[in-house]
Amino acid sequence: MSRTSFVSRLRDQVVRPLIHSALVEQEIPDVTVAVVVGTEFNNSLREH
Repeated sequence: MSRTSFVSRLRDQVVRPLIHSALVEQEIPDVTVAVVVGTEFNNSLREH
């Protein structure tokens, strides 16, 4: 399975249902989800 297809399935089967169960409808358009792989997370922390 490619990384793109894995992330798409994860988004559709886990992330979206979780967001919809945790937030009210008006809050959902303000949600931003990012996929961070490997050392990108540490690098993104240093940039801010």
